[in-house]
Amino acid sequence: MGISRVHLRDRHIDTNDACMEVWLRLLVSAIESTHDKPAWLVAAAAEWNEVATMGHGFGVIPDLDNVITDESRRDTVLRLAEAAARRLRELGDPIPAAVLNQLGAGPVDSSFTRDVPAAMFQEVADDFIRLVREAPL
Repeated sequence: MGISRVHLRDRHIDTNDACMEVWLRLLVSAIESTHDKPAWLVAAAAEWNEVATMGHGFGVIPDLDNVITDESRRDTVLRLAEAAARRLRELGDPIPAAVLNQLGAGPVDSSFTRDVPAAMFQEVADDFIRLVREAPL
């Protein structure tokens, strides 16, 4: 797996592709569990799910610039990201390979073959939340 650069306006984070795929699946799950989702959030979940599961070969790069366009959307994404981070912590440490594979992250022909330290995913979650919180709109 490679490294992807995720942008929001003039800021970015560099992340391990597999870790970003897992993070996006957790974020999509948090979105799916909410009621009365606005159309922009439904579209973001669909796009982020595709990015997290299709393995296009050009990186795992969610489109944040077209999703987080104002403070209200930023607040919504931050609230959902915090929920996804809580779910990540609930997975344990290390996170069992079987649990990671159940998330459905990555292309269908890839899977985790060993347990992975939770810190690898927590770093991505923390960096993503910091990016969303601090990037200028």
